Amino acid sequence: MRVASTAEQRDLQATLRRLFTDTCATDRGRVDRGPGVAARARAALAGAGMLALPFAEELGGAGALGYETGLLFEEGGRALCPSVVYTTLLAGLVVERCAPAEQSREWLTGVMSGATTATSTLWSADDVREVPPTLSAQRTGDGVRIEGTLRFVENPRDVDFLLVSAAVDGGDDWIVAMIEPDAPGVRHQALNGLGRDPFGHVELSDCRVAAHRVIEGVSAGALYQLGEIAVALQCMEMLGGAARVLDDTVAYTKQREQFGRPIASFQAVQHIVADLRIALDAARLAAWRAAWRVGRGDPAARDVAIAKLHCSTAYKTTTLQCHQLMGGMGFLRESDLHLWSERAKVTEIRNGSADVALGWLAENLEKSTRFGA
Repeated sequence: MRVASTAEQRDLQATLRRLFTDTCATDRGRVDRGPGVAARARAALAGAGMLALPFAEELGGAGALGYETGLLFEEGGRALCPSVVYTTLLAGLVVERCAPAEQSREWLTGVMSGATTATSTLWSADDVREVPPTLSAQRTGDGVRIEGTLRFVENPRDVDFLLVSAAVDGGDDWIVAMIEPDAPGVRHQALNGLGRDPFGHVELSDCRVAAHRVIEGVSAGALYQLGEIAVALQCMEMLGGAARVLDDTVAYTKQREQFGRPIASFQAVQHIVADLRIALDAARLAAWRAAWRVGRGDPAARDVAIAKLHCSTAYKTTTLQCHQLMGGMGFLRESDLHLWSERAKVTEIRNGSADVALGWLAENLEKSTRFGA
């Protein structure tokens, strides 16, 4: 694995930072984190070809799943990009990995152009390793009928499609269905969460899905791999958010004065910043390795678990410590810091907390010991 970016990757990162800065400015974000910001971000990213990064070249994409797609998530984390951009890309990867080529090509065209948005619910919000469907499906003459409840769905109403998995007739035959949020038989319960992106429970009752929106023969292995990709990219998002918070706070300590000099000159402040920088560098290496491994298609359970542990801890600790360094200013709504603090808490527990990631690591180490890997 390379530990230094190439010139092309640095140019890509600079372009992404400019696009996110132009579309997701936090001064606008304080009053609008809804569809308006998300639509601007999607349009700008699509216009620059960035929404094609993770998808295969034969499907019209750039074939750059891994570090390059991770850079999109990292720069999105710096700018607090609305999560619908992430959920749409992950839903696109679900279709790419699970659907036939023709079905994938048609659907991904809308994703890469920014015209289609989606969110996937193929694993538990508490643990991406929990992939068995909670929905049941029965076949009809022209498709399937789906029943059941989905918990803690991200962006359940602000998308064009929900991607859900279901067990056909309660057996081992799993499908993925593309459901419109306002389709007959779909009922939503909004939740008041800490972050600014919407969550909710979704109940499906006699929800009919046409055959052309059903992906057959979905395997647990494919869903495990997609979950690893989701967490690896989420770690890159957390990395970007933590880096932005630390950069902004260091700039603030150089301006704020006490006893006639900037507080950045105090040794206690320098120690805190140094500790945060070390933790952030460790998180960066772990996140880069996880993104690199999933991009290659390698088994990445151990790397993803380590990245989740480092990145969630670094993001949370950075926001808490930077609140201390900014004093009362960090707690005012006129400051931007609370926006990253909210996102840090949400990403810390989404898809699995640090404790859950420790379980993934323990499971992987047990298997490695058992089979001598």
